[in-house]
Amino acid sequence: MENIALIGIDLGKNSFHVHCQDRHGKAVYRKKFTRPKLIEFLATCPATTIAMEACGGSHFMARKLTELGHIFRDITPSGLQDWRMAMSRFIIEFSDWLDGHF
Repeated sequence: MENIALIGIDLGKNSFHVHCQDRHGKAVYRKKFTRPKLIEFLATCPATTIAMEACGGSHFMARKLTELGHIFRDITPSGLQDWRMAMSRFIIEFSDWLDGHF
């Protein structure tokens, strides 16, 4: 987990999809978590940048992440419009989006 440079999180009501990348943009970890398990996972990760869509749920998560020492970056919903059209290909699309924007 030491080589994680960026974490992207897709927020949902009950589950959260996580995509972790190293400094070269290579995917190092992908998994689906429930809220309590996500907080446990992020508590074990070294401080890094975490990106997620700006919404009410992201602001709650931002407070939790800041307490854990992470840097929160919100993504405007309009920035994800193209990505939403390919929701069934979440991992590939979100990974490509992160590569191009961070």
